[in-house]
Amino acid sequence: MTDRLGRGELGRRRARARLAKVLRLERSLEAMFLASQFAGLIVSVALARSIGPTGRGTITILAMWGVILGWLGAFSLDKAIIVMTKEEHGQFDAAEALAFCRSAVLTLTVPMVILAALVGHAVFRDQWYTVLLVMISAATAQGEIFAGWLLARGKRATYIAWRLLQPSSYVLSTVVVVVALRNIAASTRTLAVAVGLTMSVVGPVLGPLLVPRSGPVVRSGIAKMRDLLRFAIAAQAANILQYLNGRLDLLVLPFLVSTGQVGYYAVGAGAGQIPFLLGAAAAIRGITGQSRKTDAGGLLLVAAACASIIVTAPFVIPLVFGNTFRPSVVIAEILAGGALVNYALQSTSGRLLGINRPWDVAIAQGIGAIGFGCGIATFPTLRGAAWSSVASFAASAVAGQLLWQYRTGHRSTDPEATPG
Repeated sequence: MTDRLGRGELGRRRARARLAKVLRLERSLEAMFLASQFAGLIVSVALARSIGPTGRGTITILAMWGVILGWLGAFSLDKAIIVMTKEEHGQFDAAEALAFCRSAVLTLTVPMVILAALVGHAVFRDQWYTVLLVMISAATAQGEIFAGWLLARGKRATYIAWRLLQPSSYVLSTVVVVVALRNIAASTRTLAVAVGLTMSVVGPVLGPLLVPRSGPVVRSGIAKMRDLLRFAIAAQAANILQYLNGRLDLLVLPFLVSTGQVGYYAVGAGAGQIPFLLGAAAAIRGITGQSRKTDAGGLLLVAAACASIIVTAPFVIPLVFGNTFRPSVVIAEILAGGALVNYALQSTSGRLLGINRPWDVAIAQGIGAIGFGCGIATFPTLRGAAWSSVASFAASAVAGQLLWQYRTGHRSTDPEATPG
């Protein structure tokens, strides 16, 4: 009996060791983001067939605005934790920075909740969606801070496992709703899916909130916290422009076209942007100092994903989502073509943040955001929004690469860069 228990414990330890090894692999970040995107695709298929374009558009608006408001509420303090705890930038302790940033984000929650309520009131007819939007926004902000803390401590495997909790729980809740509530009204199913989405965002944050806080910030540490805030302010300016550059299509379209058309665009974007999340892996490597140039292997991986989407979209989207969603095909093809430049852009942005140059990221992203605004104002259609997104990525990528070359060419005369 003892030998059997010993063998069982040894097997469990080996399984945990194998899992940890997989999570530490070089491409584990890309695998995580692909898994998240694949989960989103499963949900898209289920929702398109269960609640149709209008319900799909409602869920898209809720998720997009909730995440955007949450990221804004985090105030880029997640990035500040990573960069400002590096040895070359200061003497921050990750736990101390976590405690300070949590308190700061809680303070910022008040205006964020007000903004979420205003957005919900303007976009949704049912005010239950406004309540859910507020919950998603607040949970996303706290989750970003915890994610930054994990990366600052070098716990990449834990970061990956924790990040996968949200998409996996969202897929599970959506499948349950689609199967169990298939005979009730589509509007009720849509609300049930929205509740499941909210719980999938709130749930993974509850555990991290129990992470012990460090002691109170003493007066001798105030100056260090000011440095952290200065970086966060500069990075937040870059963040706002980055979100506008990358998501202005889905943020603006609800005000330009019908909810059903937003649903068509969301399905096309969900398929065409599958490779986009790989850019987040490049950004993480850049900001943590793991890379000094755009990863050729990552570019090849993205290129293969783009080519497969462009070739298969005309057949797969109508087959999976139904002929009703045929207008989504061209959106998927256009956005898939922009994934390569997005990967290069995210890599450069991460590296610029890693050398404490958040204002350079803001300049590059601002150039792209201005270009997108001009494009969508000139062509306020679904195709116009897609092409404007691709053009904005290209403009930002070129500007960011030029700034990176300029900054790294002058590093020898500027060894201790300040946010600028």
